[in-house]
Amino acid sequence: MKKYKQFRAEQQYITEVGPFASAMMVAMGAAGLGFAGFKLFKSAKEKIKGYKETKQEKKENQESGVFVNIKKWDDAQGKIVSTPVEIAAAGDSAANMTNDEITKKEKELQKKEDPRNKAKQGESERGDKAAEVERGGIEDVKDAEEYFKNNGEAPAGWRNAGDKDKPELMTTKDYNKELERRSKVAKKGPTPAEKAKAAKTKEKLLKRKKEREAGKVLESSSQKV
Repeated sequence: MKKYKQFRAEQQYITEVGPFASAMMVAMGAAGLGFAGFKLFKSAKEKIKGYKETKQEKKENQESGVFVNIKKWDDAQGKIVSTPVEIAAAGDSAANMTNDEITKKEKELQKKEDPRNKAKQGESERGDKAAEVERGGIEDVKDAEEYFKNNGEAPAGWRNAGDKDKPELMTTKDYNKELERRSKVAKKGPTPAEKAKAAKTKEKLLKRKKEREAGKVLESSSQKV
């Protein structure tokens, strides 16, 4: 007869490993392997994730979708940034992955992206060196502002992002980034708060216009009398 502690250990392990593994253990017992078979299976099972844990991971990932962070070169920022990449959408069968599978996929995608990052980084560094030569030693914005004040224009390698009366000097590289930023902001359009503010301003101006017109009518009437 099995000892009570041995029996409890087997029962607990059957609960953890799930129905498929339980059936294997029963088959081992039927083959006469007994507790030796149980120990053999336990040793093999410890090398892989538990059945229930793996099943739960897949379920959660399929419900939420699978995303990984890939380090990619960003032209606008001029550096490598961490970028979220969707592997599979929520509810998609492709999202039925374990966390280990997701990590493996992330490494595969990063390995493909690394050569591009290296090439882009090298290209940027060469561009920076060329831009330094173009600027002819003017690296400080105050020096660039002084040059603009004396000559009425930005020095080589610099651009004015403001106007003539209120210059906003920046290097050509930063200037191009600023133009891109402004373009994105313009495409997005005004925020709801900005729209509400604009509507109020328009309403006030319309009210003042009506008051002025009403005042002119009264003034004209009084002159006729």
